[in-house]
Amino acid sequence: MSKRASRATIWYSHGGGRFGNQMLRFAHLIAWIEEHAGRMEVINLAAWPYMNLVNGYTSSPAGLYPPRRSWLNLPAKLIGILPEKLGRGAFTVARQHVLDFAGKRFLGKPIVRVNDGIPGIDLADPAFLARCTDQGGAWLIGWRIASWPLVRKHGDAIRRHLAVRDELAAPGYRLVEEARREADVVIGVLCRQTDYRVFLGGRFFIDQPSMARKLNAVAAMYPGKRVVFVLTSDEPIETSHFSALTHRVATGSQGMGGHFVESIAALSRCDLVVGAPSTFAAWAAFLGAKPYLPLLLNREPDASHILKDALADAAADPECSLSVI
Repeated sequence: MSKRASRATIWYSHGGGRFGNQMLRFAHLIAWIEEHAGRMEVINLAAWPYMNLVNGYTSSPAGLYPPRRSWLNLPAKLIGILPEKLGRGAFTVARQHVLDFAGKRFLGKPIVRVNDGIPGIDLADPAFLARCTDQGGAWLIGWRIASWPLVRKHGDAIRRHLAVRDELAAPGYRLVEEARREADVVIGVLCRQTDYRVFLGGRFFIDQPSMARKLNAVAAMYPGKRVVFVLTSDEPIETSHFSALTHRVATGSQGMGGHFVESIAALSRCDLVVGAPSTFAAWAAFLGAKPYLPLLLNREPDASHILKDALADAAADPECSLSVI
């Protein structure tokens, strides 16, 4: 029997969320596969609309991990070039209908549906592993599947596979390199606006004038240092609010003409990432193995709030865990 044939194949389908949340689901799955190396592989269908943005696309457009050649690469590439709403929306609905119609099994494999309620499924649970592998694999459906200890343990493998592709990341990397010419410390800032006005009743929403005031407090954490802020937002940055700070606006920020992953790349190269609790900010910090300082409207920034392991520490934080799941 070939090495590949001896592996159980896990098909992962329609977890929730867009790029940051899908990458986080994939991170957990990669860590799970790494922990049980040689025993199983995952085919991440939910990541298809975004695979062309990350390093793993080169070795497996179809989201296979460990990567290998597959006939699925062609349809995955086609999904990847469609507009995001069409590729993500239509493809998700199609998968969901097929698996709902199939009932408990599809293509000879059991369909394991993970309840979205808390606490979800711990990927480190041996019983769950057995459930997914005893019959040579399974279809895995659901959002709340995770193992933060495994993400901590296998962070390097996750970063290698899910880092932003070099050609897409280049503008963000260049921006931070330029900022370093006039800085001792470069701090990346996510000004999350749009949906945060209503998410959790606006709990994490910080408008741009308030963000500027908080960044003054962040700069004060580095006395005697030249601090440059790299700003990005999902709404145009009103630079007049930040005139008292030395700053640059990321090319991936809304209205700057670049792709949003350029902002992730830029943030990942900064010395510290700050912003309201967000998967986007925590993911960027994780990719660069950089610390993350969550900002809250009713709390002054302080060095004691810095999270060293951006993702896993955020998931354990009482506030951040409401958005980084």
